[in-house]
Amino acid sequence: MNIFTFTGRLGKDADIRYTASGIPVACFTAANDIGFGDKKRTQWVKCTIWGKLAESGVIPYLTKGREVAISGEVTLDEYTARDGTNKASLSVRVVDLTLIGAKGANSTPKEEAFENTKDLWETPAAAAKPSTVSNGFDDELPF
Repeated sequence: MNIFTFTGRLGKDADIRYTASGIPVACFTAANDIGFGDKKRTQWVKCTIWGKLAESGVIPYLTKGREVAISGEVTLDEYTARDGTNKASLSVRVVDLTLIGAKGANSTPKEEAFENTKDLWETPAAAAKPSTVSNGFDDELPF
């Protein structure tokens, strides 16, 4: 397995689709800058998220311009362009995804995206009142 880890900005909003057998697949592209100065160029990477990770609630946060760190299995897709030249592109099957920064300098995630993922953060234990447990000692201290 070839693992590729990089940071980049999303070129478009992620979209989620389902295969004929019902497996969720989220797709997006990320721009990875290579080099510096006059030699700087942008490498576009096609990213796919499969299964439960695609339905984890992170998809509403994957909007155009969002900076992310991605790690996953990389493949090189070769194809022939319309003009007849041979070309290649990178594709990554995402294994790990980290949101690094906001879309803009002062922006925050969409409110509706937060509302959709609120239930992921609440657990039944956190929602229930804590029970008192007696340890057999008198809780009143003389000082």
